[in-house]
This record gives sequence, C-alpha cells and structure tokens, in this order.
Amino acid sequence: MRAEVKEIDGKRFILLPDDIPYPELEIFKLKDGFYLLTIPLEPPKKPKAEEKLSEEEKKLLIDLSMIRFEKRTPANVKKALSKKQLELLKSLIRRGYVSIFKKGKYKDVGVLNFSDRIFEMLKEEKRRMRENAEKEEKKMPLQSAKPFFALSKNMQKEISELAAKGHIAVVGMDGKVYVARARDFYALSNKIKKALKNEEKSVAEIAGELGEDYEAVDVVLKILWAKGEVVEARKDVFALVE
Repeated sequence: MRAEVKEIDGKRFILLPDDIPYPELEIFKLKDGFYLLTIPLEPPKKPKAEEKLSEEEKKLLIDLSMIRFEKRTPANVKKALSKKQLELLKSLIRRGYVSIFKKGKYKDVGVLNFSDRIFEMLKEEKRRMRENAEKEEKKMPLQSAKPFFALSKNMQKEISELAAKGHIAVVGMDGKVYVARARDFYALSNKIKKALKNEEKSVAEIAGELGEDYEAVDVVLKILWAKGEVVEARKDVFALVE
C-alpha cells in the first residue's frame, strides 16, 4: 500500500487511507529506507507484587510434594485431604501455584504439578522447618517427649536413656535418632504394614490413608527400616520386605 506525503507549514504529513482509523500511530525505523508503521504498543505491565502464602498453604504444598508425582492425581489427593485443605488447594490452583498436568500418560487422569516459583519456596520451607524442629527438641525434656519424634545426630548419646524409659530408639540411614514409645510403635507399625501389603507407598500417602500424623508415620517407617522389615525403594517411598 502506498501513502502520500504532504508538506504543510514546513512539516511533513502522511495521508492515510480511510480503513486506518487510528488517531495515533508509531513509526519504527528498521533500516535505511525501511520503516514499520503500527498502532501504539501497550506499555509493559508492571509485575504484580509477590503474593505471600499462609502457613497452612505452605504446609499443604510441602505435604503434597511428599507424594510421588505419578500418585499425585486429583482423585488420590482428594482422598488424603480434609475439606479445608481441599479449599486451600482450589485457591492455590486458581492463583497459579499448582496446576493439573494433563499430557502423555496423564492426559485422562491428570496429576498435580507445582509452578517453578514454588520449588525454591518448598526447599527453603523444609530447611526452616528442620531447623525449628532441632531447636525445639533441645528444649524438650525427654520424659515429656511425644510418642514419636526424631533427634538430631548430636543427641545419639540419649538412646540408652530413652530405652530405659520404654522407648524404641534407632539410628536411621541419615544419622538421626528415631524414637517411638514401644506400645505406640507396635500399634502403628501393624497398620503401616497392612497399608504396604500390596504396593509401595510414600510417607505422605500412608499418613493420609491412615489418618495419622506425618511425623509419626515417618518415624515408625525409619524404625522398621532399621529392623529390616521395610526397604526405602526411593526417597520417602517404602515397601515391605518379602
């Protein structure tokens, strides 16, 4: 399309055809003799301020990250979460923190996936939770300990004292001391072994299925591992020893 250029009062004007109704245009020089004429480009949008997650949302994301990717289907997750947690999950999906991946072998069932910005947050939150747990355990008198808990590597000397108080205490593969009150250990370990009867499962899956505390299940599995009754097939995923 050719446009006429007219000079009026020393200024040059381009006469545009009627089918270009815009009151304002932008001209970009591509190279000598070549120009691009466009409607005005939108100014770049300011990035939204980073939204903060609540502690409940962070904990939910951490719990979900403990479930194996292929097991993290909406149907499986729905069984493991409470009504309140499901509402939190819907909010996280709506705000783009979690999405439902539906490609390849997951095109029919879908699987929960985390956005890139979540991975670093999860890593940092796990580190912070671990540090806080270690601080709390130093304040906690052994005689008032919970039925299931873990002690850091530098507290291995406490094993004999705990055993004398009716606890089972073993050193895990990571060097930590995993402790359970004997009567509570046997009750929960029987439930866990039944849950693992037909397939390997993650700590989070077992905790959700049994309605038990994640830490309690984790401790019992670490003790069962030390006793040779289960194997850790993958990180935080266990199977019964046949």
